[in-house]
Amino acid sequence: MAKELATARWLVRQGFPAIPPRDDLPQPVAVEGRLVTFWEYVPPGALPTPELSDLAQLLRALHALPKPDFAVPPLNPFPLMQGRLERAEGVTEADLAFLEAACRDAEDDFHALVAADPAAYGLVHGDAHRGNLLRRGERVLLIDYEAVAMGPRAWDLLPTATAVDRFGLPPAEYAAFVDTYGMDVTKHPGYRILRTVRELGMTTWLMQNVTHSPAEAAEFALRMESLRRGNLGARWHAL
Repeated sequence: MAKELATARWLVRQGFPAIPPRDDLPQPVAVEGRLVTFWEYVPPGALPTPELSDLAQLLRALHALPKPDFAVPPLNPFPLMQGRLERAEGVTEADLAFLEAACRDAEDDFHALVAADPAAYGLVHGDAHRGNLLRRGERVLLIDYEAVAMGPRAWDLLPTATAVDRFGLPPAEYAAFVDTYGMDVTKHPGYRILRTVRELGMTTWLMQNVTHSPAEAAEFALRMESLRRGNLGARWHAL
């Protein structure tokens, strides 16, 4: 929580279009075992709706910023995935064994990739998708700093790139994203490794919900089948 607040304040000082915390209020506040923070309110529904080209422009600006003057953790999605696997319910032993082995292999590949290309390492948003954009007047803001970390910048480009195969994003929209950012992450030498890590994260996140509804259980099964087969073109569904 302290990192999220520090990130927002630092981004605002850099002139980056971030959402500021309400520093006129003491925060964070502990309430019934939870931490609560307060942020400036941005009314929903401002038009025009932010586009993927807005996201690309914001990511390019974010990735060009200097290293922050406060502690930012390294990008490491594996402890979170491992925790989900340890708490899994309603999942077969075969699925768990596959995911555990896949995460171990992906972790080794991920850390080797990061070590091999330190120049591509920097500040990343960590969860860069269109849902984390808000419009305030003429500006589009990049919000949600929970996953901010130091890691391969290509990580922030993955959600949009994989959406073409997995969620039916029109290729023309992805092309506009690439043109604005100035790089096509699908041509990055580590793309397959990074994509595997992200898709394991997406699948273990969904795994937590398989006992909640038949639709989520069916989607988990679909994702598991595509991961087992290495099918990068199988269509997934956002739930």
